[in-house]
Amino acid sequence: MKKFIISSVLVIAFIVSSYTVFAANTATGNVMSNVGDKIQNVAEGARNAVGNMENGIENGAMNAKNTITGATGNMENSAQDTTNSIMNTMNGNYTAERTAGDVTVLGMSTNTWTWLIIGIVGAAIVGLVWYYGAQYEHKDFE
Repeated sequence: MKKFIISSVLVIAFIVSSYTVFAANTATGNVMSNVGDKIQNVAEGARNAVGNMENGIENGAMNAKNTITGATGNMENSAQDTTNSIMNTMNGNYTAERTAGDVTVLGMSTNTWTWLIIGIVGAAIVGLVWYYGAQYEHKDFE
């Protein structure tokens, strides 16, 4: 009987403590939900602020790009005007001449020398292949 009373008291204590824990969890859940909503509102406000700052930076960068593009176009036009002015000043008196003519060495042009060197190198390669190929002996057929 004593075991039954102790067991009953323990079961009742367990049931009461479980109810208390679940009730506390429900209240805690409501508080946490409210805190979560507040955090969500703060995060959305921060996101909107960052978005506004991003738009401001983007607009500033676009204005800087437009200013640089305009300045570059002005410099290009100025350079073109200067070039045209110099060309008009020359009045066609300038003639460009070649500074290097046909170069020959021992009566042969550079093209001929190139083909001669390629032929010599090719003959040397064929000769070396033939020389090393002749050194290989087949002893398997004896």
